[in-house]
Amino acid sequence: MFAASQLVPTHYRNNVADCSIAIQQSARMKIDVILFMSNTYVVHGTLGMSAKLQIALTNTRGPFNEDGIQWSFREDPKVGTICTASATKRNGQACTAEVSWKTVVDEGWVKNTKWTSLRDLMFKYRSASFLIRLYAPECLMGLKPVEELEDMEAVRLSQEGPAALPSTNGAKRSFSMASKAKPVEEPVKPPEAPQEPAPRFGEPGNDAPPEQPVDPAP
Repeated sequence: MFAASQLVPTHYRNNVADCSIAIQQSARMKIDVILFMSNTYVVHGTLGMSAKLQIALTNTRGPFNEDGIQWSFREDPKVGTICTASATKRNGQACTAEVSWKTVVDEGWVKNTKWTSLRDLMFKYRSASFLIRLYAPECLMGLKPVEELEDMEAVRLSQEGPAALPSTNGAKRSFSMASKAKPVEEPVKPPEAPQEPAPRFGEPGNDAPPEQPVDPAP
């Protein structure tokens, strides 16, 4: 039923097997199945959940107080920008997780172009994912954030070489790098056969009399 519906995302449409797994996983996590399908993607064969849904689930059902996850930025001369995700548990325990620009560069995540176009957002997503994994892993049920899988995929592809860049807007996500266009090779033309001179009058193949010169008018 879900596989035949136009309301489900395209990467689940007409895919009964994936829909069955999504239904089971959403029931295990106690999430609406359409919400689950709309925020989960496959990145290089691994199911991942969008960081925004992971943050929302943690803020509403996790161990943190009503303030939820908060972020702060600061600059460090040695490691560059540092983004700190912080939250306070209901028992008063302070929880923090940090991601620095040096970590982004050293781990190769910068090869994911989103770190150029959406730098602050990626800082928040990755630091929040670390925070949730450390202090509220029960909210994720083992699912990694899609953004982390994309970073890992970018590193893998940079080591293997360029590949095509699939889209991530509704279809199955499979992050990769842009490919280099191969030069178009021109087809090789066969050599032209040499042209034989026309046979002269009287020779075989030419029975026409030679043309007579035309006398100029008097």
